[in-house]
Amino acid sequence: MVKKGRKKKPKKYKCKICKGEYEKKNSLQQWCSPSCGFKYSQKILKKKEDEERKSVKRDLRKRKELIKGKGQLTKEAQREFNRWIVQRDWFDTCICCGGTIDKEYITGSPWDAGHYLSVGAYPEKRFNADNVHKQLSSCNRFKQGDSGSYRENLIRKIGLQRVLKLESPEPPMKYTHDELREIRDYYRKEANILKKQNMEKMECK
Repeated sequence: MVKKGRKKKPKKYKCKICKGEYEKKNSLQQWCSPSCGFKYSQKILKKKEDEERKSVKRDLRKRKELIKGKGQLTKEAQREFNRWIVQRDWFDTCICCGGTIDKEYITGSPWDAGHYLSVGAYPEKRFNADNVHKQLSSCNRFKQGDSGSYRENLIRKIGLQRVLKLESPEPPMKYTHDELREIRDYYRKEANILKKQNMEKMECK
C-alpha cells in the first residue's frame, strides 16, 4: 500500500489592518475580513490622496520659486547668511561692546548679524564673512553699528591685514537668480549644521 502523505497546511498571512492571521483566497487579498478589507481600501485611497496633495504642493513651490525676483531672493539669501553668522559666532561676545546680554531688543533674537561695512554703501561685501559678525541688536540698531568699536575688535578678531583687505575697493557683484538660490541654500544647510553642533556643545557644558 502507498502511504498517504500529510496534507500541507495552508499558509497563514497577517492582516494589514488588524494584524490577525488569515488564509488567502486569492493573490491580491491583504485582509482577513470584509470590514478589514473596507478599511484597507480606505487606507490606500487616503495614501493616494495624500501623495497627490504633496505632489500639488511641490509643483506649487516650484512655480513660486521660479517667479521670485532678485529682490526677494537676495532677502532670502541674506537671511540664511545672517543665520549662519550668528551660529558661527555663537560662543562669541558682541563684536562692538563685548556684551553677552541685551535687554533693549524689541522682538525676536537679541543677536543680529552686523555688517562692518554697510550693505547700502558696500553691496559687494554683503556676503563677505569677514565683514559680518554677531552683534547685539542694541548696538546694531540703536548705535548705527558702533563702527569705531567694531573696527578695533575686528582687528583683534581677524587681524589688521584682513581688515585692510576688507576695506579695499572691490568690483560690484551682480548675482544671477541661480547664484542667489545657491547662496541661500548653502547657508541654510550650514547654519542648521552649526546650530545642531552648538546645541550639542551647550548640552555637554
